[in-house]
Amino acid sequence: MLNSSQSSDLDISEFDELLNEPEVEKIKAASSRGVPDQTERLNWDFAIAADSQNRHYALETSDALKRVRMEAGRYCRARKNLLEARSRGGLEGTLEKVVATFLAQHGEVDYSPALVILCGPFAFAMSMECDVYYCFERLMSQLDDHFAVHDINEHMSNFLMLFRTLLPDLYSHFEDEEVDFKEWAGSWLKNLLAKELPLDCLLRLWDTYFSTTDGLTLHVYVCLSMLSYCKDSLEELEQSEIRSMLAKLPPVNMDQASPSAFSPSFRHYWAPF
Repeated sequence: MLNSSQSSDLDISEFDELLNEPEVEKIKAASSRGVPDQTERLNWDFAIAADSQNRHYALETSDALKRVRMEAGRYCRARKNLLEARSRGGLEGTLEKVVATFLAQHGEVDYSPALVILCGPFAFAMSMECDVYYCFERLMSQLDDHFAVHDINEHMSNFLMLFRTLLPDLYSHFEDEEVDFKEWAGSWLKNLLAKELPLDCLLRLWDTYFSTTDGLTLHVYVCLSMLSYCKDSLEELEQSEIRSMLAKLPPVNMDQASPSAFSPSFRHYWAPF
């Protein structure tokens, strides 16, 4: 911020307008003449990112940032019961800044709502934005590595083979009800159940993933375990109800559901690529 001998060409409200509808060159021009007192230096994020050829993506237009902001709002509204203990606005702001910065740093990555969904647990569990960013960035790198050798289609094929073998009655019920496997299984596998599980259940699951050396390789077993855990309920439902339940799983006792993912009966059938 400026000292008593300095002045800014813009007042706080005018500078905030620039940050809300970011055009990098305008922000940099205004910042070069000083930032108004009491203004958070978010402009540094924009200016620093823009100085690299590979960091221009999120700041080329405001459209990407608007989409991130909208998805962050949806994410927090859908989990409002768990956010009573902290500011929803603060969580939305963290999600927006972290995902926008990630896109700016990784120009080859296209925006997807899944980015907000995967970042959400870190934003909820951590108070420092830098910690949220680096954990999120590391997870995205791990997912890239995980799907680099065998793409999502190959993982999907193996998952469905295991589903058909281990849970034949439920698999047949899905077929009878004409449930589209790709509609839900792709999200389950790619996004680590971040969209489908209640947040408290997801945090417990990710505790296990991040505390083991082969955490992501366990995920296919966990997905099968979730189906096994919900099997009786799913077999009583019709197509539209099944789709709704698969998109938004009920609260699950993870300490009861997850151990079956590591049982010999599940792993016995796992066929490595």
